[in-house]
Amino acid sequence: MKDRMMSVSENQYEKISILLKALPFNTLFARAVLESKALGKVFVDDINNPNSIFIAHDYGMSLLFGDTENAKFNLNLKKYLLN
Repeated sequence: MKDRMMSVSENQYEKISILLKALPFNTLFARAVLESKALGKVFVDDINNPNSIFIAHDYGMSLLFGDTENAKFNLNLKKYLLN
C-alpha cells in the first residue's frame, strides 16, 4: 500500500540495506540499525517496493531518503515525530 508509513521488521531489512548502500554519504548509524548492531526503527511507504524510507536510531539520529516528496508518507512521518 503506497504512501502509508509502515514499520519494517528485522527480517525485511535487507531490501532497505541495498537502497541505503547506494547513497553517496555517510550512513553508518542507519547501517548499524539495519545490521541489528544498534537499536532503532525503520519505516517505509511500501514493504514490497519501498520508495520513501525513514530510519531512526534510538540515540536520536534519523535519516529520510528515497522519495522525500511523498506527501502522504511525510504527513504520517510528521504525526509520528510529533508524538
